[in-house]
Amino acid sequence: MISVMDILQRFSCQYLCPVLAILLLVLVMPANAEDDFDFETFDRIDAVNEGQLIFLTQTTTAPVHHHQNYITILPDSLISGWVTLQQCHLQLDSVARAQVVYNAERTRQLKIVSSSGIDRSWVDGHTVQLEGITPSAKLCISAETRAFWPDEQGGFTLYNGPFMRQFLDGYYPMEVTLTIDYPEQLLSFHSANPINQPGFQIENRSGQLTVHALFEGRLTTQLRFDHSL
Repeated sequence: MISVMDILQRFSCQYLCPVLAILLLVLVMPANAEDDFDFETFDRIDAVNEGQLIFLTQTTTAPVHHHQNYITILPDSLISGWVTLQQCHLQLDSVARAQVVYNAERTRQLKIVSSSGIDRSWVDGHTVQLEGITPSAKLCISAETRAFWPDEQGGFTLYNGPFMRQFLDGYYPMEVTLTIDYPEQLLSFHSANPINQPGFQIENRSGQLTVHALFEGRLTTQLRFDHSL
């Protein structure tokens, strides 16, 4: 039977979002073991996307890693640029070790809120270290991140990304949800990049913006708000 000796996944974060990248995959297969060979693993590798960002309306692979972000823009955020973040990773791939790496200059108060299906998890500096990740594992963290910046038009832009689920030089499908609470007495949603389209849905309610994306490749979002003077 094929044996995964060591798998290391790395998540890195420029603003709010980690990158999922399998950096090391060592497969050991004994001779004459064709009957026990894990063809499904290599089918997944063959299916990896090597191209640019592609939005999807559905996927043929399951489960899809789901990255949920709950962001709160406070009145003070207009001055400091810091927003609060509750972030959950659902349906993590089953690997031996992983780490979530955040930008040290733009992240503070990093904490693990909860985890399940993971043998060990702990904060080490600006990283979250994981060991023994089982199928359908879940990790939730909280932090403050500096991702809200004034723009030349007198408004503000919330930057997110790049989101990706990477294998070597290619990408697997990934699902991302952003829920942003903002002070409606100070801000109004103006526009988004990318724009609303199949596979990238935007819903704006009073004081709350929701973005849902299903994609392959690297996704970076810019959510622009007008300042209500």
